[in-house]
Amino acid sequence: MMESIQLISVKEFCDSHGVEQTYLLTLQEFGFVQIKEGKFIEEHTLSKIEKVMRLHREMEVNLEGIEVILDLLERMDGMNLEMNQLKNRLRFYEAVAD
Repeated sequence: MMESIQLISVKEFCDSHGVEQTYLLTLQEFGFVQIKEGKFIEEHTLSKIEKVMRLHREMEVNLEGIEVILDLLERMDGMNLEMNQLKNRLRFYEAVAD
């Protein structure tokens, strides 16, 4: 079964978030968002875009800094996943040993 991808108009996003379309183009240059056909963004990327915007607006972090922050957060997520997998393995072997 093929998964459908929900697209949101760049204009609609910008209007609802009070930003210029050039701002999204800048975010695309940094790799934070991919604009499809020059007019659409995928719905599943909204949370990432909004996170970038919050860091930029509210915390006044520049885009280079946001790039570093997102990379570190992604690494932490990976380490947390790995740690959970290792904990599960340990529980399994502890249960087998009992």
